[in-house]
Order: sequence, then structure tokens, then C-alpha cells
Amino acid sequence: MHAELQKYVKQFEQEAKINGSCHLTLGQTDLLFLQEVWGPVFHYNFEGLKVEHQVHSVFFLPQQGARVLIEIQIGDGEDDLNATAHHEDQLLWQNDLILAGWKVLRFSKKQLERYTPLCRKQLKKALPQRSELMKDLPIDQETDVWELRKMIVVQMAMKHNGMISPRQVAAEFNVNIKSAAEWLKRLAIEGMLSLISGQRAAMFCLNDFAK
Repeated sequence: MHAELQKYVKQFEQEAKINGSCHLTLGQTDLLFLQEVWGPVFHYNFEGLKVEHQVHSVFFLPQQGARVLIEIQIGDGEDDLNATAHHEDQLLWQNDLILAGWKVLRFSKKQLERYTPLCRKQLKKALPQRSELMKDLPIDQETDVWELRKMIVVQMAMKHNGMISPRQVAAEFNVNIKSAAEWLKRLAIEGMLSLISGQRAAMFCLNDFAK
């Protein structure tokens, strides 16, 4: 493993512990992407690259002028793509990202292993001037990470008639329930959600559904 990748992995593990994530390390397919695709294309410079674990691993570069999201399918991808509900959710989410100005790439493990040069080529096309953008443009990573999470939460709520709970968010993002509850409270403060009573735990509702 490249020395810079080792540093990136260590930083990820430290942040995962602080955030209470259920995923405390990167998987083999994640490392395959970072070592064989991202690394050679960008000289093992991982600055600004974030990762979220959902159904699949999602790497994203939340920079103004260079918003790129890369979804890494953990398995072969065939079962998930044939699962209608999941596939439809992914399409809606991908559409939202594209409309919000994101470039979206999706790679399977087989593609990373068998078509590595092609994967590198597509990644390079998605970020043709990464070095210049990282050096010259202002970065507001925290804001863009929050906007991405917000999109995912909205999609989750829409699947459940506008309802969402901290437990559902915790399971989706692999964080503890306390962190998930704080995210939903923040969305309520921003006017996107409303807190409603639940028999056992707090529930939130999308305001568009609550009207």
C-alpha cells in the first residue's frame, strides 16, 4: 500500500471513531479503488476526498467547481441492480445529484479489477484540472457534505411517506443514533423537517408531507 494511502486510511479510521461510525475501516474494494485508480491518476493525493458508507461506498470531492461523486459497488453489483426498489432509489438520488451540479461515476469491483485503465481514464475526464482547482478555488467542504447528506435523508423519507427516524438515518449512514438525531434536529431547524410524536422514539416528517 502506498505511503500516502496509508495516511489517508489512518485519518479515515480516526474520524470514523470520533463520529461513532459503524464502519471503522475501509473495505478491500475501497482500497482497490484508491490504490489502483485514484492514486495513479492523482499521484496519491487524497486531499479533500471524503467517503460515506451506505449500501455501497461513496467517495466524493465536495469542492466548488469540482463536485464529483464516485460510487463503488461492494459486490458484483448484479443483485443490487436487479433489485427494483433499490435501483429506483439510486436513479432518483443520482438525478438529484446531477441536477445539483455533481458529476457521478459508478464502478463495480469487476470493473476496477479488469478495466483499471478505463476506470482511470473516466476519473481523469471527470477531474481534468484537479490540481489547479484544489489550489486556487475556495473550499467549503463542510457545507457540501451536509448538502449531500440532506439529499440522502430526503430520499429516505420519501420512501416512507415523508417519515424518518434517527434509527433509520443511523443505519443508513453507519453512525450512532445520537449523531443521527442531531442531523435530523438540524434539518428541522433549517425548516425541512418537523418533529412529531412517536410511541417509542422521536419521528420526523418532511414538511411537504406534513401540510
